Amino acid sequence: MQIWEAILLGIIQGLTEFLPVSSSGHLVIFQDLLGVAQSGVTFEVAVHVGTALAVAFYFRNHLWQILKNLRLLSLLVVASIPAAVLGIFAEDFLTGLFSQTLVVGVALLFTGGILWYAEKKTRQDASSKNFPELSYADAFFIGFGQALAIVPGISRSGSTISAGLFRDVRRETAAEFSFLMSVPVILGAALLELPNLEAASAGLSLGPVVVGTVFSFLSGLFAIYFLLAVIRRYSLTYFSYYTWFLGAIVILLNLL
Repeated sequence: MQIWEAILLGIIQGLTEFLPVSSSGHLVIFQDLLGVAQSGVTFEVAVHVGTALAVAFYFRNHLWQILKNLRLLSLLVVASIPAAVLGIFAEDFLTGLFSQTLVVGVALLFTGGILWYAEKKTRQDASSKNFPELSYADAFFIGFGQALAIVPGISRSGSTISAGLFRDVRRETAAEFSFLMSVPVILGAALLELPNLEAASAGLSLGPVVVGTVFSFLSGLFAIYFLLAVIRRYSLTYFSYYTWFLGAIVILLNLL
């Protein structure tokens, strides 16, 4: 992997991890276009850790309060259960999907659909929930949205924020809960891959890994602030138009 490829993939990972357009789907597409079909487990883990650090930096002023808030931590644990169960019991099947760009195209269409439906069919008013009003049922339902996003092309942030809207959670609260949910999933996935790191990193130099991590952190931080600004002022349906367009292009290229 060249340094410029590591920079590009790091930026793509950071931007698309938090914007509702699917980071895994974009990585599959761009790795295929660049001829870096499998950038390696080490690199994948590194750029995901970069985005986890972006979340930690965003919440830096409240991190200690979050860690002391046992109820919020328990909500995050409950929200992580669906993805953890699916990841453990369907790992081989799900891993195979990452080599199929046609699956990514169809999943991007699905992402656009849930974003559009969530915006059109849900209402926000004074009774919508903030963090103190979140229930364990809310957390589990949002976690189910996260589990769907294991499929490349289904956006993790898009499906979790949409799930929050379906549960009458305030838009900004749903987005921030989605950011926090990403940390245990990313770190859990990294821990699961630790046994494979030595073998996977045999042909990968340290430079691209470090550069990819730095750029995934920086672009991830930008994406967090950008998405919150969009959520406060505009509709998520703009992202649905993008995912529909990209999904249609991917499917068309596969059929041709």
